Amino acid sequence: MPDDLYGEVHIPQVDAALPKRLGNFPFWRGNSMLIDTLERVHAAASTTGLEVFLPLDAEIEKPP
Repeated sequence: MPDDLYGEVHIPQVDAALPKRLGNFPFWRGNSMLIDTLERVHAAASTTGLEVFLPLDAEIEKPP
């Protein structure tokens, strides 16, 4: 299998970009804003997903 089969794989520069574009969820009744919660979850999932996907010896670059 070629090394570049999936192209460049990296953590997105913006966490939860799609939900941010959709705007506020009108039926959300949590104590904090939904997008704030989604940002934290997305950031953690991105890092974990990249760690699982990349070889163990690869360095993970986080966006600025």
